[in-house]
Amino acid sequence: MLVKMIDSTATSSTEGFRAALNGMLLAMRKSATYDQGREMARHAEITQKTGITTYFCDPHNPQRGSNENINSLISHYYPRGLTCRDAANNSRMPLPFN
Repeated sequence: MLVKMIDSTATSSTEGFRAALNGMLLAMRKSATYDQGREMARHAEITQKTGITTYFCDPHNPQRGSNENINSLISHYYPRGLTCRDAANNSRMPLPFN
């Protein structure tokens, strides 16, 4: 899930994930697994506001391999500064991501 954030603070990620997750059907938001980033310092608040169970990966462990692969593809096809509107019109993204 990608959410728009104004910065990389815990407050920004909490608000971004809360808005995005609460817009989803309850059956589709069971759990999420994050890395050990500082932006997840308020993970308990996300759990409280959304009902989602939060897990964290062990450091230096490939538990989030598919996520890291997708992050790499997004970074490759969508350079920094590209807006969501620009991204929606980007035909360079491979078919599985259209």
